Amino acid sequence: MEKENKTSLSLERIEQFETEIQNKNKDKKNKFLARTFFFVILLVSLCLLPFLPPFSCKNMTLTGAYHLKKLDVLKLGGYNFNTPLIFVDDQKIEKELNNLDFILSSNVKWSFVGLEVEVNELACLLQYEDSLGKHYILSNGTLLEDFLTSNETDYDFKEDETPILISDFSFENKDNDEEQSNLRKQKLLNNLKLISPSVLSKAKYFEIVYNSSSSSLYFGFYFMNDNEYYRILMRDEAFSFFLEEKRFNQIISVISNTSNKIIYNHATINMLSYSNTICGYDGSQNVCRVNVNNGEEAIYEK
Repeated sequence: MEKENKTSLSLERIEQFETEIQNKNKDKKNKFLARTFFFVILLVSLCLLPFLPPFSCKNMTLTGAYHLKKLDVLKLGGYNFNTPLIFVDDQKIEKELNNLDFILSSNVKWSFVGLEVEVNELACLLQYEDSLGKHYILSNGTLLEDFLTSNETDYDFKEDETPILISDFSFENKDNDEEQSNLRKQKLLNNLKLISPSVLSKAKYFEIVYNSSSSSLYFGFYFMNDNEYYRILMRDEAFSFFLEEKRFNQIISVISNTSNKIIYNHATINMLSYSNTICGYDGSQNVCRVNVNNGEEAIYEK
């Protein structure tokens, strides 16, 4: 009987054949609907993807700024953190940044997954006092009062947040060599500009130690941590190495956990007490010495 159903044109065979055709058509339709649904979901997802938080201005980096914030940069272009990156004109932001009188230069790079902004901000790096009063040294080497005299600006330099220079800024040796003095000043400013603004803002006092006989140049920072002061004195050639934010935090951590601390007194800052650390190049590697007295500073010879 089964064999006959396969070869005959009986009503039963015709109904069986039509059922098979309907099932195949139904399977094709279901597969088509499934593929269509998948591609619709994929298309909608691709359309919505640029509007998700990972692809917005929240994914932004800003380097070289001292007081300029990320939101300040975005507002220059009329954007905010929720603005999708696809709507951001990086050249517009860069142009607006370069129009600011306290931005020496800027570079803005756009990508589908983020915005990279690099600026060279004109900011106060140090403050000091002399017989003429209080002065502020800017990142381009000029004094704040000279800059304000020649430029009209409402920019807030936040002078009180800069380290106080407690040593001679002249750098002049016994021969009173003005050219060498200016070169040392420029070296100091170049070094300061390499420091992360977040690190520089943590420094309370700053000093310069120059040995004219050996031409050794040291830079000293006084940091407050857990109500204690720590001085980190760095040789010029190791300056940028140790004041990278990650290494700086490591140094502070090591200093804070050092037992049997030796406390020194500074004669010019209201008898400030501090723990002393000297960092430099020991001939083979960059190292820091904790609780070093002043007589051992010469151990760092390159």
